[in-house]
Amino acid sequence: MTTDQRAVFAHGQLQKRSVSLLFTGSICGLAGFITSAVIGVHKFCFTALKQNYLGEPFASGNNYRPLTVSEMVHDTNSPEGKAFYAFCLMGAICILVSWYSFELRNVYVGDHKGICGCLCSWPTLRHYLPPLGMLLVACIPVVPPVNRLFGDTLVITMHTLGAVLMIGGYCITEIHCLFFSTNDSPDEGVHFKPGEKIVRAVLIFLSLFSGVVFQVCGILASKSVKWTCADIWREPTLIEVTSLMANPNTIHLAVEASKAMKLEHKMLYNTASKGCLVVKELEFWFEVLAGFFMILNMLAIWYYCPERMIDLPDKLPDLSKIELREQGYEDEYIQYGYGPDPGEDYYDENGY
Repeated sequence: MTTDQRAVFAHGQLQKRSVSLLFTGSICGLAGFITSAVIGVHKFCFTALKQNYLGEPFASGNNYRPLTVSEMVHDTNSPEGKAFYAFCLMGAICILVSWYSFELRNVYVGDHKGICGCLCSWPTLRHYLPPLGMLLVACIPVVPPVNRLFGDTLVITMHTLGAVLMIGGYCITEIHCLFFSTNDSPDEGVHFKPGEKIVRAVLIFLSLFSGVVFQVCGILASKSVKWTCADIWREPTLIEVTSLMANPNTIHLAVEASKAMKLEHKMLYNTASKGCLVVKELEFWFEVLAGFFMILNMLAIWYYCPERMIDLPDKLPDLSKIELREQGYEDEYIQYGYGPDPGEDYYDENGY
């Protein structure tokens, strides 16, 4: 195998590796969103009605619904929390080490094109922003809105930044690739297979639209806390704790309520219903859809990229004869290496 053939093999190997890592990372991310959503929906919609801190069924007739996927999976010891953390962590790592934005022809826009002149190239932004954002989202949980301390608020801000980097960063770089990097010259710009551009454009705009609606619903949800149909959180009173202590069946509730009263923490008294519940569910599902369509767009890139069809030789490139002899191979194997062979006497004289 000649030097040029070895170089072609090495380059093809990097591209095949990039394709496989992109596919694996996308599937892991998709599994994280879908698995955690299915577990969470079953937990909050199809299980028996839970009780409030007084041991009474919620007057609304509904279990507590989290505002977002991030809030739903904030407990990493819960089934949905474990699934989301594991799959998203694997997905982010695979996408980060794939370097697909530099290896695949249907996304590489050229390293000379950047933000604000030469501050940072588009492939670099595409490579780092989404997976690092996914890592922030997976590793920094979002606790429910009540009882948040300063530290909680600070890390939730970091979590929000991660979500913006993941969804927003990916959408911006993909839109730039689809609509601002094409060129009539065969040597410049990104060129797409028939039908590829429309498929990727539809998916990325669906992701962007879902992200915008998610933000709008978040604003509505923050305003709906004052509505009568919203979740009701309140601090336990001494009378309530005393009443719970008087009943042997509710002593465990009295212990939790007394802890909350001491810490001045609020506990859930009633869950959302009617319009407030609709807003919460819309916010939850549009966050799921934003991530879902983003990952589908990655899978579309994998499906259409020409590098997916690269067929590497069945045999690895030969080692040099010098290397084979240094490792102690017999002469019958050394002859299949490349380059000169100084001979066995040379190595004996030089102490090999």
